[in-house]
Amino acid sequence: MNAREEILLDIDEMAKGHTFYNVSGFEISEDNKLIAYGVDEVSRNQFTIYVKDLSTGVLYKDTVMNTTGNAVWANDNKTFSIQLKMK
Repeated sequence: MNAREEILLDIDEMAKGHTFYNVSGFEISEDNKLIAYGVDEVSRNQFTIYVKDLSTGVLYKDTVMNTTGNAVWANDNKTFSIQLKMK
């Protein structure tokens, strides 16, 4: 309880410049080093999955588009499964 506050995702800052911005499906890897989350910028429940390194704050360049917004980490902390959004 005495630890300082840590902001994992500043969604207000991320949403700047967008007319619509929805973030969902926050999942932390088993080793607590990565966060995967979905972003919908078009209001059609078409989420792109992003991964951020929590120790460095670096957002990975690789993304997964057209998903439902949820990811589930595997125990290896390197892979996750997603559900694709069917058109």
